[in-house]
Amino acid sequence: MSLLSIKVRVMPARLLLLSRFFLRLDDVIFRVRDTRIYVEFETGQVIRDYTSMEGVYSRLKEVGPIPPFVTKHASLVGNSNNARWFLIRRILDSF
Repeated sequence: MSLLSIKVRVMPARLLLLSRFFLRLDDVIFRVRDTRIYVEFETGQVIRDYTSMEGVYSRLKEVGPIPPFVTKHASLVGNSNNARWFLIRRILDSF
């Protein structure tokens, strides 16, 4: 399963683009790619932030059963308010 989510916010002086690619291959791998692009119209300055996280499915299962909402709602990846996601994100960051 793969999902691509893109959010764009255009304001009078700037633009913010958020992109998240989520890939899950059952019993193989989880992969998340986040890109944030900030454009300041007045100066033409462009700032790009890219984050990559990846983890082996079996290693993530060691944290405990992966809840169904994780596989259905990839936009929740990285939500630090959820303790389980916090642990999963720490494992992904360690790769």
